[in-house]
Amino acid sequence: MSVFNEVIVAHEKAKAEAASKEEKQLALQQEKDAAFRKYFDEMVKELLLPVGAEFARDAEAYGFPSKINTKPDGDGNPYFSISLIPKKGATFSDRYTNADTVVFALQGLGGERKILVSSYFDQRSEHGVHKQRISPSDVTPDWFNAQLKGFLSKVLKTHDSN
Repeated sequence: MSVFNEVIVAHEKAKAEAASKEEKQLALQQEKDAAFRKYFDEMVKELLLPVGAEFARDAEAYGFPSKINTKPDGDGNPYFSISLIPKKGATFSDRYTNADTVVFALQGLGGERKILVSSYFDQRSEHGVHKQRISPSDVTPDWFNAQLKGFLSKVLKTHDSN
């Protein structure tokens, strides 16, 4: 085999090995993303939705309109949120804006395998938002209840609830 052919064959082999390695890494990444998404979906079904639904029912009983969202975010990440308007008798309508709505959300960040926890307890102010990234294993019933309690306390302190 000539030197030229030897170099070409070695180059093609290296390219094929690199492409194979990339394909394996992509498949592994997709597998990990799917496992994370499944974990997040199970967390929503078994913990977030039951506790969140009770929270929303209690808010409604108190006169605060509320709603739960479990649809993926705009980037396709798994998502869970509880929104409410902390004004008795309010409704989700044109009269009340996003600034009137408070939101507690958990967003799955598949690439990082982390959960972004966002608390928008006063969207009228730049100081009314708190965000943190946590490990999925940090989301326990006690943790979630404590987060909702802290969220509602901040909401009530920053909004007129009458």
